[in-house]
Amino acid sequence: MPCILAMFDFGQCDPKRCSGRKLCRLGFIRQQKIGQRFPGILLTPTATSTLSPSDSTTILSKGLAAVDCSWNQLDKTAFHRVKVFKFFL
Repeated sequence: MPCILAMFDFGQCDPKRCSGRKLCRLGFIRQQKIGQRFPGILLTPTATSTLSPSDSTTILSKGLAAVDCSWNQLDKTAFHRVKVFKFFL
């Protein structure tokens, strides 16, 4: 069963080598704007909780998004500007 897949791009990497942008170009995921609301779950490296099998219903109904940012610039990344249902690691 397909689900909505999205990415929040913080623009911290080389656009030509960015795997997230390539997935958007190929139509596998959609790109969300930083202030745009996303109803599903966001995967972020600074989250305090992890995904579990019980989250599958939320993912299937509302979607799953990831953050595309540089690991070297995590302290400069404004994760609080992303509006989502839940944050997970």
